[in-house]
Amino acid sequence: MRRGVALVMVMFLLTFLVVVVYQFVMTVRVDRRLARNTVAQRINYYACRGALNLARAYIEKDGKENTLDTLNDCWATGEQLEDLKIGDATVEMRIVDAESLFNLANLSKQTNKFYSRTKNGLSRLVSYLGLEEDDPDNQTIAPAVTDWIDQDKKGDYEDGAENRVPRVLEELMLVPEVTERVYYGWIDTEAEQEYKGLREFLTLWGSGRININTAPKEVLVAMSGAIDEEKADNIIEYRREESFKTPNDLVKVSGCADVFNRDRTLRAALTTVSTFFQVRIRSEANGCVMRVRAIVRRLPGATETVVWKEEER
Repeated sequence: MRRGVALVMVMFLLTFLVVVVYQFVMTVRVDRRLARNTVAQRINYYACRGALNLARAYIEKDGKENTLDTLNDCWATGEQLEDLKIGDATVEMRIVDAESLFNLANLSKQTNKFYSRTKNGLSRLVSYLGLEEDDPDNQTIAPAVTDWIDQDKKGDYEDGAENRVPRVLEELMLVPEVTERVYYGWIDTEAEQEYKGLREFLTLWGSGRININTAPKEVLVAMSGAIDEEKADNIIEYRREESFKTPNDLVKVSGCADVFNRDRTLRAALTTVSTFFQVRIRSEANGCVMRVRAIVRRLPGATETVVWKEEER
């Protein structure tokens, strides 16, 4: 009887010790993993900072060498901006001219000279991207964004509207109509088609004008009713060989001779020189990833970082 009790006690103690040892091992592993992740994230942070400094150097260098901003400039074509190895981190970086995008700050007040152009441009952009899934002819996204930003209280989407310019672009997802799919885009696996989101074509920084030397096709098509897809392709083909020195040069493009007659306010809404640039950085170290979007402002002979935003995706 005593031997049986003793055996039971021994088995209980052994089981208890196994559990304790297992928990200890798991705790050590978790702590080690957390420590490794913490180290990796610090590596990513400093790698992103280093990449941003490199981007600023390119933007500053270009400002000293050129009076125009084009996709042939060093900030857009520099080989050092791709497949970077900074310490133990692998970094991908892309510089985007913020003034090649639609500036939502234009929607703040109806008295802004670019208010109507931006509002209409946003509507055309939503249509061109195919973001109105339910009924493309009955838009809700563009007017909802406009009502959320502009300071007046009139509109069909004023319920819950902040009536201010977003502090960061992600705040657009506070607008009920701007879902994650609308903001980030999505891939239709069945149709094997990618739908780009609004994030790629919007900014909160810049003069409010659009640089025709750097604007992507989606923005070129959406910025004016006088420019269709064919004209946008012609603009892109033209600027591969010849930069636009002034907005007036747009009439030199095939099919665009009458654009300023068809759209009387277009000329004043264009530029060929930019001041703000968006730097998109992705750093990976030891399996951990950090994504950053920064806004760099170019000053005479210098640059400054005005926004540093770590993102989840």
